Amino acid sequence: MSWRKDPSPVARFWLEIHDGFRRESDGLVASLDEHRGLDEHRRQRTAAELAVVSGRRLESMIARLRGHHEIEDFEYFPAFRALDPKLAPGLDVLASDHARLQRLVDEALAARSELLATIENDKAATPRATDRYASRAGELCRALTRHLHDEEELVIPLLLERG
Repeated sequence: MSWRKDPSPVARFWLEIHDGFRRESDGLVASLDEHRGLDEHRRQRTAAELAVVSGRRLESMIARLRGHHEIEDFEYFPAFRALDPKLAPGLDVLASDHARLQRLVDEALAARSELLATIENDKAATPRATDRYASRAGELCRALTRHLHDEEELVIPLLLERG
C-alpha cells in the first residue's frame, strides 16, 4: 500500500471516499461498543439510545454506500474492464461483494427494526434483539472494511498507472 503515501488526484479522491466509509463504519462500531460497555471511557448505552444513535449512523452510511456502489457497478467497473480486461475476475469479485454487502445491509436494517419493535412492545426480548442488531451491524462493518481494502488493492494501481 505504498501508493497511499503519494496517490494521484484521482486515486486520492477514491481513497477519500473510502476513508469516509471507514470513519462512518468506525463510528457505528464505537456506538455498538458503547452499548456493550466495551469503551471504558463512556457509559453503557441503553437499547433505546443504541437504536437511535447507531441507527442514524447506519442509515447515513447505507445511503452513501448505495450511491457509491451504483456508480462503481454502472460507471467505473465497466470503464476499468475496458481499460484492462485482465482485471475482469477481480472486478467480478468486487461486484459480488456489493451484492453481499446489500444482503448484510438488509439484515442490519431488519435487526434494527426488530430492536425498535421490542423496545416498544416486548422489554423481555430487548436484550436478544439488541445482541442481534449489534451482531448484524458489526458484521456489515467488518465486511465493508474488507471490501474497501480489496477494492483499493485492485483499483488504485490501475488509477495510478492510467490516471
